[in-house]
Amino acid sequence: MTVTCCGWIRGCLDVQEFTALAERARGMARSGDMAGAAGLFLEALALWRGPAVEDAAPWCPWLAGEAARLEEARAAVAEERVECDLALGRHGDTVTEIASLAEAFPLRGAADRTADGGAVAVRPPG
Repeated sequence: MTVTCCGWIRGCLDVQEFTALAERARGMARSGDMAGAAGLFLEALALWRGPAVEDAAPWCPWLAGEAARLEEARAAVAEERVECDLALGRHGDTVTEIASLAEAFPLRGAADRTADGGAVAVRPPG
């Protein structure tokens, strides 16, 4: 979801689509359709093509704040997708991804919780 000066309109549309897909996925997860939710979360994450507004944020404080908000939203959606996979019993498939999330976002605690409140014993190296 990289936004450039020339691509701002495309970036805005990506953000809107990402947000809409994430909200639909959350609704599906709340209703118990974890497989459908995981698919929509994946679709939302597929819109990302790099760090948010990476090329414009250094010149605009507002964009830097927006970039941080978008990266937080991205991390949350990635974690929610993993939680759906865990709820579907795809434990072995998610171990590497949980470790990657814990390394990329160490303060979020992605490796400390699951959809059922259990703990996952995965820690980033170091």
